[in-house]
Amino acid sequence: MCDAIRHSGKMDPELVNQAIRSYVADPAKNIGRLMEYSRLFRIQRKAESLVRVWL
Repeated sequence: MCDAIRHSGKMDPELVNQAIRSYVADPAKNIGRLMEYSRLFRIQRKAESLVRVWL
């Protein structure tokens, strides 16, 4: 998920949105862990803004 967010500028926007929608719809998702990893990869603001739209 972090890779899709990190490289979202180089990917098809619809593909990125589909990946995020699939992640949010997954009952086994762990938003806390996603935010932890996004902080480590220095993409926290971008991840928060993209995921917040679908929550």
